[in-house]
Amino acid sequence: MKRIIISAMSHDRVIGTGTGLPWHIPEEYAHFLDCVRGNVMLMGRKSWEIFGGDVVTAANIIITGSAEFANAQSAAGIAEALALAASYQRPIFIAGGATIYTQALDADVVDEMWLSYIPGTFAGETRFPEFSTADWQDQERRAEPRYEFVRWTRREKCPE
Repeated sequence: MKRIIISAMSHDRVIGTGTGLPWHIPEEYAHFLDCVRGNVMLMGRKSWEIFGGDVVTAANIIITGSAEFANAQSAAGIAEALALAASYQRPIFIAGGATIYTQALDADVVDEMWLSYIPGTFAGETRFPEFSTADWQDQERRAEPRYEFVRWTRREKCPE
């Protein structure tokens, strides 16, 4: 199954304030909900506590070391979460936060990134991890009135 990071960020990679998003763009949030609806979503505990109640998916898997959640399965790390998610035979959306994005990118388990870029400068201490465009191909760009959507796909690696 395809493994997709999904996130909204400012152009300087701000994704959160610690208590939510630093912007209010209902149409972008609706886009996020439409993408994950009926699919499998992986999320860290803090992100789930902030956003989890809005999401209708086939399965929610929360990456945490400590808690259990209603309407969600728990996994200790990204590898365990992906193993649980694979049984659903649906696209797997990795929906944050920054630590989970970093773990997924570092583990080299992401096929695509669906990123919404929000214009402007926003206060926030949580940032999307840096990535090299040498590793990713810009497959789709769509300008919306209040954000730009870009779908990145992982470039094929040359055999060693």
